[in-house]
Amino acid sequence: MSVRHHQAAGDVMLWPVIRAAVGDQVNLRALSGDHAALASRLDQLQARAAAFRLWRGSPQIAGLMAVELGELSTQLSEHIRVEESEVFPLISAHVRATDWATVEADARAGRRMSFDTPRELAVLTDEERATEACRWGIAMRVLHMVVALGHRKLDRA
Repeated sequence: MSVRHHQAAGDVMLWPVIRAAVGDQVNLRALSGDHAALASRLDQLQARAAAFRLWRGSPQIAGLMAVELGELSTQLSEHIRVEESEVFPLISAHVRATDWATVEADARAGRRMSFDTPRELAVLTDEERATEACRWGIAMRVLHMVVALGHRKLDRA
């Protein structure tokens, strides 16, 4: 679900802000096309997972899923690499801080804290984590610890 949320945030929230800041010189169609291809692959994997449950853990279906998940991982890694190399510089150079803050707030509104927060915290530097922790307050810190513990349990399972 987080991938789908990312796609919607890019296509619906971020691309219009970038186009408004940069103008027609930017072409985001290829990235939107990637989002459509990823959505199709996710649909396929969801159907495969349903079949896996229906067939009570079929080894054949598990093998297909393993291959498809590997392909998805490769596709996502390439997509992220392109976004980081092409979109991030556009944001840094052209998008106003207030517009970026709006995009971030809108994108965060639709995320799942139990899924996204542990991943976000994992990529923060120590300095960024300390800065965020000062902003959170005690209740949010405790909530983040609980979510992170639950996430670690799932990762080990």
